[in-house]
Amino acid sequence: FIRVTLTICATLLLSSCKPDPEPTPESWSVVADISNAALLAVHGTSADDVWIVGADDGKGPVVLHYNGTEWTRRETGVRGDMWWVRAFDDGVVFMAGSDSLVLRYQNGVFERLKTPGLGKTVLFGIWGITSDDIYAVGANAGRNGFVWHHNGTEWTNLPLPNDIDLDSFNDLPALTKVWGATSDDIWVVGGRGTLLRGNRTDGFTRIP
Repeated sequence: FIRVTLTICATLLLSSCKPDPEPTPESWSVVADISNAALLAVHGTSADDVWIVGADDGKGPVVLHYNGTEWTRRETGVRGDMWWVRAFDDGVVFMAGSDSLVLRYQNGVFERLKTPGLGKTVLFGIWGITSDDIYAVGANAGRNGFVWHHNGTEWTNLPLPNDIDLDSFNDLPALTKVWGATSDDIWVVGGRGTLLRGNRTDGFTRIP
């Protein structure tokens, strides 16, 4: 950009054109250095309430919180990898990951929630507008995807459309991420190009 500006100045000769100042790039800085585990997801409600979650580094899943001044690692009291995190304005934070693991952080305490999953169940995504209307998606041993819903008290396994099993595979594809435009307009994506849309009340349909 500077080079182009200087060329224009030389061409005009009599003009008073001057090169623009050197653009200043956005600066990046290291906020956490976890050498033994990958950091897998980040979410927050404001610039002074940010959560990062990641894999288990031998001391439990990496869970970091930023309060606007410093980062602090939070001890969860469980073992396993965390794949996704969702924070809410009321202070509640949901985290989900391997081995059917879903944690709810509330009033300074981590609570492991009872889920419909088994030991090889991995949750890859979790989302909700409010902390009592949560959707989670994942897979069992890398296949047979699912959608769960939490109403603030318990998790339920939601039915999936019959035509989700594409191309005559024997197993349902893994479902990897979930997001909603509203609490009644939920989108889910997964393996083999799977795209679902729906909600807990009306069910889900596959979008070709």
